[in-house]
Amino acid sequence: MRDIDHALDKRWHLPDYTQDEWYGALTLEMCTWSAIMLKQAGFYDFFKDARFRDGLDFYGKLLTPPDPRHGNAGAIVPFGNGQGQWNRSGMWAVAASAVKKDDPVFAGRLMWYWQRAGQPGAFRIGDRNDFGWSTLGWIDPTIPAKNPEFASEWLKDWGILFRAGCGTPQETYMALQMGKPAGLGGYNAEGGFHLYAQGAPLSLLFGIRSYDVSQHKGSGNLTRQRWLANRPSFDNRNEQQGGTGKVVEWAPSSGADYACGEWTFTRLQAMVNPYPREGDDRLILSKPRWEPEGLEPNIAGPMKTVPSITWRRQVLFVKSPDPAGRHYFVIRDSAKTTVPWDWNVWCLSSDEQVKDNTASFTGKFGVDLDVVPLTPVPDLVTGACGPTKSFAGDWRQQLYQVRLSAQDGSFAAVLFPRKEGEATPKIVTKSEATPMGNSAEMQIEFAEETHRVLLLDDAAYILRFHGTQTTMSLFGTATGLGDKGHKVSISGDDPLSGAVTVTFTGTGISGDAHGPQREVTIESPDGTFTTLTIDGKPVKPAEMDKGKVRFNLPAGDHTFVVK
Repeated sequence: MRDIDHALDKRWHLPDYTQDEWYGALTLEMCTWSAIMLKQAGFYDFFKDARFRDGLDFYGKLLTPPDPRHGNAGAIVPFGNGQGQWNRSGMWAVAASAVKKDDPVFAGRLMWYWQRAGQPGAFRIGDRNDFGWSTLGWIDPTIPAKNPEFASEWLKDWGILFRAGCGTPQETYMALQMGKPAGLGGYNAEGGFHLYAQGAPLSLLFGIRSYDVSQHKGSGNLTRQRWLANRPSFDNRNEQQGGTGKVVEWAPSSGADYACGEWTFTRLQAMVNPYPREGDDRLILSKPRWEPEGLEPNIAGPMKTVPSITWRRQVLFVKSPDPAGRHYFVIRDSAKTTVPWDWNVWCLSSDEQVKDNTASFTGKFGVDLDVVPLTPVPDLVTGACGPTKSFAGDWRQQLYQVRLSAQDGSFAAVLFPRKEGEATPKIVTKSEATPMGNSAEMQIEFAEETHRVLLLDDAAYILRFHGTQTTMSLFGTATGLGDKGHKVSISGDDPLSGAVTVTFTGTGISGDAHGPQREVTIESPDGTFTTLTIDGKPVKPAEMDKGKVRFNLPAGDHTFVVK
């Protein structure tokens, strides 16, 4: 009992200074095995401990959608020093049996995690006689599972989970590591992402450490290199300062979610490029990538100190209320740097076609991906890496890489997943230097509606036009937006943060907000406003006149309606 309490108190069961997603989950698994015996013996009930329960939820939330490569079982996202598809166990079902009488709601959620993970009957520590298959005696498969229908959220001290259609066959899920404390510096993929779209694995971390260990004597081959994690790398090296990342902004809303993270570092370390060098699994690049000479695949080179680099990543997830609807990501990376850097996206695809610097990937499981740059592409590289056939499954992905010069700058692109056979929408891009910073701007045209998206250094904007309906969304430090006489203005503490979304229809105005207290002013030339409700309750606004309403929004999450 003392050991479990110590492990929970020291956060050994969570990705932190001493653990990662693989070994942290393994620690929690062993705690679960001991906790069930303590409860059954009447000594102590750790299943009422918030630290323990939060850990079970934490790893449950990190489970990917069911993966057709692995028997339609999900697994904990493969950040860190782990084997992606095997990071799952029966611990959720064992815990569910322990809480089914005291907390049936929690038990239902735990069973949903277990089903999402493919209903494993054993723990990963199953090579011990007292562990492993003994869990079958504690699992009660009759406990009803309940889909928690998670929305996008910020897992503090780990990162962001973008979601749409949670638990449906069309689920979109991106795990974006951002602000993890320290971590295992050699494996930390801060700022990298792992993406499933419309229920299919699409743009992945190479979570196959065991493949490299057994085949090429190099565990660092695929899991320790930043450019293989759907993120930039600097000077063809890995930054080696854990704990420098922070979440600058997290602003969810009804129609889009926005996240911004930032990292600062001065130490870089090189590794050789991934092995093998021959055969179908070899690394292929359209242009060579520098690597140090004379190093083994699993040995890092000498440390290099450079002037301080600050890298900022902004991700805007534009979503639909329909799980099968259109969901896409706009990603903007900016860097203050004196070394060259690159921007990378990998796709689990069978074909890659590039035209005018736009890539169209043919996904292997019925979902394709378009990568459309919103800023200039000075040097484009394509390629492929990973095995197609191994005991770890098919991890062969194709690459879209932009190489950027050794100076301050930014790069942005839209990632647009689409079902096989669907046409690529028309995307018009525009990027320029503005008084507010370097911008990334686009207009995306669908048959029934048009989106305009703008990303600046600290803000994001979306305009949606659907027939006579106009929706405006403002994120971060955005202070105002207007079009065709409609206008939204925000004031409050400097700098602003959070999100405000306002929809103009022919009969009224509705919206939602997330973040700190602020004042919102809405103007519409056709409006004659008489009532304001916030969270369903009538509120007297600070100002209400023909075509204009001004009111205060308290901190938190709120909805409002103006008529």
